[in-house]
Amino acid sequence: MNLNLVGHLVERVAFDFGVTILFDNGLEVRIETTFTVHAVDSTPVEVNPPNYQDAAARLLSVLQETVTSAHVDETTGELRLEFEGGRAIRVPSSEMFEAWSLTSLEGVRATSLPGGSLSLWES
Repeated sequence: MNLNLVGHLVERVAFDFGVTILFDNGLEVRIETTFTVHAVDSTPVEVNPPNYQDAAARLLSVLQETVTSAHVDETTGELRLEFEGGRAIRVPSSEMFEAWSLTSLEGVRATSLPGGSLSLWES
């Protein structure tokens, strides 16, 4: 699945009961379950929204970073984003909840459904 994120810059990272990452092409990724943020020189940090005490700085480190790889495993529903500075975000699927969703200005929406399947809508 082509997410249309490679080469695009993170413009905003917002925190509430989930994490929303907004890209310069208008795409938005919303993460609402536990995920990990990886950096080149440190141990991965687990993020469990809405608890950001130990992870906020690591999440903000992707701000103004360009995506070098974006992949969805269509079998498991896992989302992986890799950034120019060597950071990465890995969002596994959830057995009980929608782990992540992606929306575009053109009305495309992809969602990781409970259990790992994917749903795609296009308007």
